[in-house]
Amino acid sequence: MVSHLDRIGLLNERLTCAHCNWLTPEDIALMGERRVTVAHNPESNQKLGSGVAPIPELLEAGVTVCLGMDGANHNDNLVMHEGMKLAALLHRPRLADRGRWVLAKHALTMATLGGAAAMRLSGEIGRIAPGYSADLVLYDLSAPWWFPLNDPVEQLVHAETSASVECVIAGGRILVENRRLVGFDGEAIKAEAAPMLTEIRRRNADLAEPLAQLASHF
Repeated sequence: MVSHLDRIGLLNERLTCAHCNWLTPEDIALMGERRVTVAHNPESNQKLGSGVAPIPELLEAGVTVCLGMDGANHNDNLVMHEGMKLAALLHRPRLADRGRWVLAKHALTMATLGGAAAMRLSGEIGRIAPGYSADLVLYDLSAPWWFPLNDPVEQLVHAETSASVECVIAGGRILVENRRLVGFDGEAIKAEAAPMLTEIRRRNADLAEPLAQLASHF
């Protein structure tokens, strides 16, 4: 598949490939040469049992890796902190050489600069710096997992769960303040979504029996 994408001219720095669990060494080398971005979705891949992307090898080949959370039906809570932690830990058991491990700093880069690259917004988002969009998260550092403050990156990736998030700012607009959602009306969205499940089940009722029959063959 990777070679085919290259033959038809799609394998380049504008392409982001999701998951990438079944790459060959030749695929990895080619993706590095073409400066492709890979969207790593470790939590959903583990929930679905669909494999593990060779992230250490991709990073060694110079591939840009961003961190994805996939969909809520595959990854449930979509908590980026959990995704960062798993991205840093998932690949370690098979690597005897600790120098090849994905570290906390690599996972944080995937979640920030990697995401910016995937969206073709490098130089605009993904970093706290002059000229970049004011995308900020403020944490309560009195939480037990932040105390004592030893290595902020290690603690952010390996200890934080999002429980100590005090404020979220996106593009200078406050979305969460004092741990309360203020950017939009979450209760109104839940009220609108609540009746949808009944309608979806009604609409798909005629599919239940054929799916059950199909499942019996697996």
